[in-house]
Amino acid sequence: MEKTKADKILDVVVEVTKTQKEAIQSKQRTFDVTIVRALYCLLCEKYSIYPQEIADKINRDRTTVLYYQKIGKNYLDCIKEFQGMFEQCRKELEKIFSPF
Repeated sequence: MEKTKADKILDVVVEVTKTQKEAIQSKQRTFDVTIVRALYCLLCEKYSIYPQEIADKINRDRTTVLYYQKIGKNYLDCIKEFQGMFEQCRKELEKIFSPF
């Protein structure tokens, strides 16, 4: 079975942030995990993945995904560490999804 675009994005986020996939999918509400979820949701939005599909991958509901996308945009503006992780993930994803 081939991995979906959302699965590939999750793999890149896990690799770049060095966070376990199980932690992202868990009920943990620590800032370290929350910021990674926001990163994942924001990247998925950039690649036009529906909120419900994102929610299914991280064991959340659709409205929580929309919230993570909103705070992810705020984090991009004010948290340098988040900006760095976002750029790293974006570069890795360009390698995976580019047509050449």
